[in-house]
Amino acid sequence: MTTDKPLQIAVVGSGPSGCFLAQALNRKRPDDIITVFDQLAAPYGLIRYGVATDHQQTKSITRQFDRLFAKENVKFAGNIEIGADIKIEDLREQFDVVALATGRPNARQLDIPGKDLDGVYTAADLIYSLNSFRGKTDVFSTLGEHIVLVGGGNVALDILRFLIKEHTDYDGSDVNDDALEAYLGAPVKTVTVLNRSSIDEAKSDSAMLRELGSIEGVRFTSNHAPEEDLDEKSAAARRRSAVDSLVDTQTSAPRVEVAFRFSTAPEQFLGQDTLEGIQIHEAETQLRSEIYADSAITAVGFEADDKSPIYKGHEDLMRITEDSGRIEPGFYRTGWLKRGAVGTIPANRACAQGVAKEILADIDENRIHDTAEKSGLDGLRHRLAEEPISFSQWVLANEKELNLADVNRIRKKFVGQRDIIAQATTQN
Repeated sequence: MTTDKPLQIAVVGSGPSGCFLAQALNRKRPDDIITVFDQLAAPYGLIRYGVATDHQQTKSITRQFDRLFAKENVKFAGNIEIGADIKIEDLREQFDVVALATGRPNARQLDIPGKDLDGVYTAADLIYSLNSFRGKTDVFSTLGEHIVLVGGGNVALDILRFLIKEHTDYDGSDVNDDALEAYLGAPVKTVTVLNRSSIDEAKSDSAMLRELGSIEGVRFTSNHAPEEDLDEKSAAARRRSAVDSLVDTQTSAPRVEVAFRFSTAPEQFLGQDTLEGIQIHEAETQLRSEIYADSAITAVGFEADDKSPIYKGHEDLMRITEDSGRIEPGFYRTGWLKRGAVGTIPANRACAQGVAKEILADIDENRIHDTAEKSGLDGLRHRLAEEPISFSQWVLANEKELNLADVNRIRKKFVGQRDIIAQATTQN
């Protein structure tokens, strides 16, 4: 393939991985036409719907992606589900390069007895609703006073932070106020955080642990034992220091008490139809015991949606690898779809940049052996029941969200996808 003509490049998924990939390719090949597809009408995926609502600095990365989509040769095609509206094979017919960045959006279930009891929730049940991805808010009024949070990563800390914050702690956020008010009508009194890893092997970030210390009215305890021989600069030492600082903070008459229990795993959710407690196992002592819980929230990772039509006949795309993002020349994947649901946004940036280098090498070294000229999105329009949502249309909906923001909120998100489409396609 010659490289002097503009190529048609399709990126499936407009979350951070997809946008970072499009950004990297655009820098090196500014004349190529890049179309970023998304099944949702709004762009930015994980950033819009997965990042905690009180972490607006993290969400602000969308500003650089706004500049990307402002370029004439970079297009957003929203409300298009690959696998249903358009097949992967259709994309490959009309684009020189196809790259998948669909992520792993489904919360992984904790596979232990009792997982289907009422009162057992996943992190996604809360995070997506707080981010106005789903209109379901009844979960927040039924959590109860005593919650067990299962998981030791940063998503678990996002959930913990939400559970122990007060209303004013959400000033300047884009939290769904219906969900927040439902929860704060009957907030938690105790949170037990179960982490099957030891404190030294836990996945939680020390900076996010220290952030918990800025929330007033919380008393922290932990079951970890002191360790004197750690390298002070190691992640384990920083994590210990952060937890020790939380525990050492004296709080009189706390609103809520948080107990970190490391090296402790849930073995069974107890109850008939509704959760009543959890059987746990402590690895260091080999003791088993039961703890009471009004509800349990599991934050144990995310996985690909194996029922999504994009994977029908392409189940191998869900296989996790740290190796090349190249499926074959002209067909690639990046981000969580490639590596599994691990790593923060900077890790996804690095992954996307690595895959972009593979794509560029395949182009430069003439490995994409198809000389037929491609039509890109225009070659697919006849297959679509609805016209894709463009970036300029999304800008209209975005401006309306910003203008509708209540006091102390930066935006008021439209919840349903049809609502976003209606706002995006209406001028007034």
